[in-house]
Amino acid sequence: MKLFNYIILALLTGSIFMSCDENPEFGFEESVEGMNFRMIPDLVSYNLFDADPTIVLTTYTESGAVIDNVTTMVEYAPFGGTTTQREVLNTFQGSELTNDGSKQITIRLLEVASLFGIDPGLMLGGDRVNIYNIVTTNSGLIFPDTVVLDGAPFINVENALITAVATTSFTSNLSFPIVCPSDLASTREYNIEVIVGGTCCGLPTGSIGQVRTVTVAEVDTGKYEISDVLSDYLAPFFGSAPEPLVVDDVCNLIYVDGAITSCSQASALCYIPNTTDGVGSYDPDTDTWVIKWEDAFGNGIRGITTLTPL
Repeated sequence: MKLFNYIILALLTGSIFMSCDENPEFGFEESVEGMNFRMIPDLVSYNLFDADPTIVLTTYTESGAVIDNVTTMVEYAPFGGTTTQREVLNTFQGSELTNDGSKQITIRLLEVASLFGIDPGLMLGGDRVNIYNIVTTNSGLIFPDTVVLDGAPFINVENALITAVATTSFTSNLSFPIVCPSDLASTREYNIEVIVGGTCCGLPTGSIGQVRTVTVAEVDTGKYEISDVLSDYLAPFFGSAPEPLVVDDVCNLIYVDGAITSCSQASALCYIPNTTDGVGSYDPDTDTWVIKWEDAFGNGIRGITTLTPL
């Protein structure tokens, strides 16, 4: 009886090994070759201040003979808005691909705007252009795969299959933010005009103006501490001392950064963006700042500071 059991076990083991040998097309080696496609951008973002914002993608592969074609898709994600549907940007054949970087793809921001019917003037800092690659092999395999959920096909580019963005062997998707370079640091004399729209604690309302030397110091990328924005408005209570705050520059739109300046030791107020209208501005032609602020204590103190250089 024991001998019979051993014979049955040997036959079952052999059949398992034979079954593994019958399905080589889905093995690890083939999947690695199918995914060997890399796309390297020359820039990490679109510069909105360029005359023609453009990113060049250089492709590399060691598997040109395995890849039948690559489809590059694009979507537009406005900051705080709804991301568009994905559209085909271009398709190229595997025979065009090499590992020397000779195959390049140029993606102009104006081209993306035209594809989605977007007015280029409405593209703003913080928006993103997302690129997705779909590689089809000669054997019909697709990377990343297409899955069907509730009867609708979706392109699976999530981490369940591969690492998002790029790996050393396969670039599935890339994301390019739209940015505006910011270099606003300076020290110079400004006329500081403060218009206060709320009142509290016996402080005055209306317009107050003084000439002061103001330092604008960069504390992080696109983030600046302005050394004085109130021009002695708080002098009746806190004495004559500069009142600093930190702002964010987003393509010349200025937002008070309450997370950083809130109740700092150097500041008497706890600054947040003005809740009536929190969007200020910077004019690069005149170096004029408009900063809209409010005190976070809820005491009604809010105002607009304008820094005009002399």
